[in-house]
Amino acid sequence: MRKVGGTLFIITLLSIIIFLDWYVFQGIKAILPADYLTQGKIIYWTIAGAVAIWLGFTFYTIMQEGKISTASQQSLNLFLVILVTQLTVIVFLFGEDIVRGIGSVYGYATGATNEDGSLMASRRKFISQIAFAVAAIPMTGFIYGIIKGKYDFRTIKKHFILKTFQRPLTDLPSRRSQTFMLVVSPIMMR
Repeated sequence: MRKVGGTLFIITLLSIIIFLDWYVFQGIKAILPADYLTQGKIIYWTIAGAVAIWLGFTFYTIMQEGKISTASQQSLNLFLVILVTQLTVIVFLFGEDIVRGIGSVYGYATGATNEDGSLMASRRKFISQIAFAVAAIPMTGFIYGIIKGKYDFRTIKKHFILKTFQRPLTDLPSRRSQTFMLVVSPIMMR
């Protein structure tokens, strides 16, 4: 990438990350008690800003070096974990926003308002809690995959013979049946 294209990419990426952080923070605001909202806001945006700057620096380093180093891979892993987690939370929050929007249109059409006099219903704490609980599932899966690695598996070799199926195949001497034997034999050996 050229310098201007790379800079535009980093700026676009950072603005998308900040938007996703803002949307997820709307769910966090619903969960936090009112007493801790200020501290929660400071902590969340400090961490989100640090991660965004770190990711911007990582992409800048990748563009300058022209390759992905081990440290850059770890940063990209962090980016992927955060992105998938945020997108999972946003799916639930956006679904709730659609329902809230339909309710506010209905309330505007009928002239009904909420207890506080607003047309838009407040965000539900339960939906935000469900969103974060469900988002923990892919997050832990990604973290497990990153820590344990893709090569942490074992192969179990089982041999079995289908006696009723093997006899007709061995009796046929034609080329088609031999080709069929080549294709089916590995399946039968599993």
